[in-house]
Amino acid sequence: MTSENYVQRSILRFDGHHYDHWSMLMENFLRSKEYWTVVEAGVPEPTASANNAQRAEIEKEKLKDLKAKNYLFQAIDRAILETILNKSTSKNIWDSMKKKYQGNERAERQQRQALRNSEGQTSADLEVSRQTAEESLPTEAKLNSGGSLPTTPELESGTSSKPQRKKRRPAWLEDYEWQKAMAEEIGSIKRNQTWKLTDLPKGHKTIGVKWIYKTKLKENGAVDKFKARLVAKGYKQEFGIDYQEVFAPVARMDTIRLVIALAAQNSWPIYQLDVKSAFLHGNLQEQVFIDQPPGYVKYGSEHKVYRLKKALYGVKQAPIAWYSRIDTYFLKEGFQKCLYEYTLYIKFGDGGKLIIVCLDVDDLIYTGNDFGMLEKFKQSMKLEFEMTDLGLLHYFLSLEVVQSDSGIFVCQKKYVQEVLDKFQMKNCNYVTTPVDKGVKLVKDPGGRYVNSKLYKQIVGSLMYLTATRLDIMHGVSLISRYMEHPKELHLQTAKRILRYLCGTADFGLFYKKGDQTDLVGFTDNDYAGDLDDRKSTSGFVFMLGSGAISWSSKKQPIVTLSTTEAEYVAATSCACRAVWLRRIIEELELNQHEATSIYCNNSSAIKLSRNLVLHGRSKHIHVRYHFLRNLVEDGTIAEHKIKWLIYSRNPSK
Repeated sequence: MTSENYVQRSILRFDGHHYDHWSMLMENFLRSKEYWTVVEAGVPEPTASANNAQRAEIEKEKLKDLKAKNYLFQAIDRAILETILNKSTSKNIWDSMKKKYQGNERAERQQRQALRNSEGQTSADLEVSRQTAEESLPTEAKLNSGGSLPTTPELESGTSSKPQRKKRRPAWLEDYEWQKAMAEEIGSIKRNQTWKLTDLPKGHKTIGVKWIYKTKLKENGAVDKFKARLVAKGYKQEFGIDYQEVFAPVARMDTIRLVIALAAQNSWPIYQLDVKSAFLHGNLQEQVFIDQPPGYVKYGSEHKVYRLKKALYGVKQAPIAWYSRIDTYFLKEGFQKCLYEYTLYIKFGDGGKLIIVCLDVDDLIYTGNDFGMLEKFKQSMKLEFEMTDLGLLHYFLSLEVVQSDSGIFVCQKKYVQEVLDKFQMKNCNYVTTPVDKGVKLVKDPGGRYVNSKLYKQIVGSLMYLTATRLDIMHGVSLISRYMEHPKELHLQTAKRILRYLCGTADFGLFYKKGDQTDLVGFTDNDYAGDLDDRKSTSGFVFMLGSGAISWSSKKQPIVTLSTTEAEYVAATSCACRAVWLRRIIEELELNQHEATSIYCNNSSAIKLSRNLVLHGRSKHIHVRYHFLRNLVEDGTIAEHKIKWLIYSRNPSK
């Protein structure tokens, strides 16, 4: 369709159809030009007592009305335009169009539906038609057909042979949703007083902006909402001139799982809030100028620019500006920031009451043991920011959360299905283990190269799945070592993990209600498992009650000379994580009264952590790994030998 059919992009000339859609687009366009007030309210007539200033203002309104009429004339088809040329003002044009065409579409749809219903035949009508046709056949035809009329699938099913039309979303309705989303974004920016229209000072440059469109989905895959975001082209900013600091902390998955586990054990409900346009709340210290957004350029001020008073999405310093803003608010409200997790805030009340808030950019979850404190916090947030109350936590950072009387279940089933669909593995034959037993990956110099971009996408998707799937942690750790030059061997191993996920998509973590809050760790290693550099792999997992809250599988940075040394290094990294978890739990005043138990299956490593023994085997070990011995001595860590139990299918054994 040629551009002359449009007055503005996405605004088709009105030809008598789809008035509701056209009027919505036209209203948004006139609002962007600041002419909607005269179209809606009209131009006031000057009174006899009006002074010169008031008369001048009325003349300006008349000029706006004239320009609005011009835009309306351009947006209306010639055949309809002839019927409104006698209207004197833009308000009269708009009102007459509204009176004549509003609601016509609904009546037309009802008429079309009634016509389709009257044309359709029921199964009974079809049966009568079939019998009538059979009776009118000659005798020979009846005998040739076995005494009855040959039937078709359409007649047997009682449906018409005409193919059924598949209902789909009208294209104009999606345009309406996107236009509405853009208007909401501009409205949010204006309410937050994010910018100010001004002239560009000499010596300064502007940053361009663009619209980003995204369809947000619910956990079941249904459309949640259409989101339009105005984003600055931050890649044009220069460090030291346009911005200084950019880093802002985000919530760790270990912390989120820890909060969920504590809530499950204490039967606390977990709620979720979403801050609308969070980055627009952050105050900027630097002078940043941006171009006027496409589709919303001020008429008569096209040469002007916006100076940002607050952050905009895409600006380099937007994350740190927003975090500083929300951090200031929490501290003002009496929250204490955890010294070991900067996105975790705790507030204590009288009688042991507390509320815990975990922040991840613009999403936050909160829980506690007092409903009054939870409700007061929610209302306070709504007064301070524009919020969306999402109720009980059910979907957060691709984590599907189910809260029940028996505990809390967390999984990533929807994300697993998306990953399988993305890499065309949805209908594959699944396997029962993520990695073949005893598999050892190597660089494979003689192997065939594969698409490195595809391989990196698979590894990245699988790494995010380890947020709830510790069963694939070791396999993902193996394949992530070969992203620089992936070969066919590595791709086949990655696909095996996808095949395993195909059969276990609904696996997850379950945190039981009322379990003990003792922190327990398990550690192990794969000695010299990397055949290329002969380094070992450390692995550990921590349990809080019945559910795992933290785990890792990582290649060790050094080459160890014995299994004792490899286990000792693995236990040290495990102990470091234990110290961090204990300190977070202590910040919540849920103290661990006894030493944290770490179970290891190597007696020599346990003895080495307790005493200065085995000097011949340990004299070369770096001093940083002897940190474990200090933790054992001061009672923070207690290492234990795992007693391996052999189970038999025979009940008598």
